[in-house]
Amino acid sequence: MPTVNLLIKNFYLILALLFTTSCVTPPPMMDEPIKRYWEVGAPLEVAWKASLQALVDKGVLISTLDKDNYLMVLEEMLDGGAFQRVTAERAHFYGGLARVTLLFTKKPEEKTGININTALQGFTGRYSFYVTSNGKLEKDYFLLISNNLPVKRTYKWLEEDTEEVDKREKEEKGSDEETIESKDESKL
Repeated sequence: MPTVNLLIKNFYLILALLFTTSCVTPPPMMDEPIKRYWEVGAPLEVAWKASLQALVDKGVLISTLDKDNYLMVLEEMLDGGAFQRVTAERAHFYGGLARVTLLFTKKPEEKTGININTALQGFTGRYSFYVTSNGKLEKDYFLLISNNLPVKRTYKWLEEDTEEVDKREKEEKGSDEETIESKDESKL
């Protein structure tokens, strides 16, 4: 009888180990760390306004907007395919919720630092899980913001000395006036 009790205890121990190890999976390993901080070549106020405009145009829900601390908290619902594209987990999700935190910081030389952090919650139909981002959502938001910033474009003709431009315009007007006068004289 003692051997039967020992077998039963061992069976329950093995069964318990199987249940605890099969339900817990380690988070996926990333090849490199996710980039969550970027700098843009625009002043803080310009970056803030451009970001706000880009997010409103995109149609995301802005749940917190703190201008004093330059903090935005966003929520975006994603369908299954879009959610799977931004997660590191290999599971089938019917959809998900992305909570994105944007923190803007002033940097020297008219630059702005942007911290982008995400919390992803995936829905499988019956359960919801918090999952790991693969960095694509953070990059997408950075590109959305940076592409909406006003760009200073410089052209060679804008860099020319204004005196040279004025002189050239006067010469062109003078030749145009001479052409008009010669046409008027030929008509007489």
